[in-house]
Amino acid sequence: MSDLVAFLRARLDEDEATAKANIDGGLGDTGEYGPSWPDYQTYSSDDIARAQAFLDCFRPLRVLREVEAKRAILAGLEEEQAQRLALRDSMATEGNRSYQEGYAGALGDCLYRLRCQWAAIWRDHPDYDEAWKP
Repeated sequence: MSDLVAFLRARLDEDEATAKANIDGGLGDTGEYGPSWPDYQTYSSDDIARAQAFLDCFRPLRVLREVEAKRAILAGLEEEQAQRLALRDSMATEGNRSYQEGYAGALGDCLYRLRCQWAAIWRDHPDYDEAWKP
């Protein structure tokens, strides 16, 4: 699982670096054109309007906010995993332990599947492991 977490962190680092590289020159969320975008105003087409709307989803500052949010989610998943293991280990009686291990195991499986679903976003990346396929 640590490879999965490392994979997710590396992809977030790449997204962050790409976004930061495109903020130079004052580009952010409100500029008329994004980084290296052609002047679509010379064209008139519904396709161009759809392309512009799509590109607007990936403005550098928006990408940075998304990276920050995803890092917080990943940290929360890791914290939940640690708490699950600590709770499992702290149970005193065998009856409670059996119940708690079942609950903790199900929660751990859910958290792992969530990470796998997230990693699938980058399934075409050379470091993606097919074993993570949801």
